[in-house]
Amino acid sequence: MKKRILTVVSLAMLVAATVFSIGCTKGKTYGNTIPAGIKPTPIAAVLKDQQRYAKETVVIEGSITSICPAGGWFYLRDQTGEIYVNNHPTFIFIPPKTGGRVKVMGKLVPSDRGAQFVGTSVHIR
Repeated sequence: MKKRILTVVSLAMLVAATVFSIGCTKGKTYGNTIPAGIKPTPIAAVLKDQQRYAKETVVIEGSITSICPAGGWFYLRDQTGEIYVNNHPTFIFIPPKTGGRVKVMGKLVPSDRGAQFVGTSVHIR
């Protein structure tokens, strides 16, 4: 009897650990899927070479420091800097929570108010 209870408890713990680990790593993607294996570009590099990053699609990653109430734009910070991410042109809206760890795929768009990163994909972990 004890062996059966121990087996059931062990199995339940294994299932719970598996579900928890899948839930933690999977996250949710808004917009297009970000291809696996793409290494994120530091935000400072994107801001430093704006002409280059206006022409190529890249992935940036960091934490949301502030976000619009509708989730259409936010500021993203990594260890190298902070950038304004505008998803309104691509109609991507994410839950309005700060502190979230996200990856964003898109292009830098120079504007009269400063550079902005327009995302085509946002993956929240």
